[in-house]
Amino acid sequence: MRVPMIARWPGRIAAGVTCRELATTMDILPTFCSLTETRLPSRKLDGFDISALLLGTEGAKSQYKALYYYRRRQLQAIRTGDWKYHLPLKATHPNWASPEKPGPGRSGKLVNLKSDLQETTDVSAANPDVLRRMAELMREAVETLGNDDLQGSEQRDASTLSSSLPLTLKK
Repeated sequence: MRVPMIARWPGRIAAGVTCRELATTMDILPTFCSLTETRLPSRKLDGFDISALLLGTEGAKSQYKALYYYRRRQLQAIRTGDWKYHLPLKATHPNWASPEKPGPGRSGKLVNLKSDLQETTDVSAANPDVLRRMAELMREAVETLGNDDLQGSEQRDASTLSSSLPLTLKK
């Protein structure tokens, strides 16, 4: 949830500039559509146009209220600003290749990424207001995106490809 991105576009993206706003790879399609003046697909997209962030527009801010970390269909963590909340879980989905082998559970943990990038110190007890906000974000995520067996109001059906070959455009 904290992977750096490097963008280069001489004459458009200034060299040596750092942006600390939240963004995800889901933002690439809407951003490239905006930059190329291409119409977006008609279906709802998960990402946002972050061209203002890339181009260094004065006052540009992330459109995300929060980022939700799911493994498979399980909500595992929430990030908002400098805060990240690891949800308490009875069992975890350990990886993409073994759905029948859940991993061990864990207790919840609130970390402040500004002072603890390694996410080692649980600051839950000292930040009850942040925990309440995380609980509200969790409720909203489960209602709209779902969580394990709970279907969200905006959750799309999962798709399985019949082949793992790359999808290519036909000429």
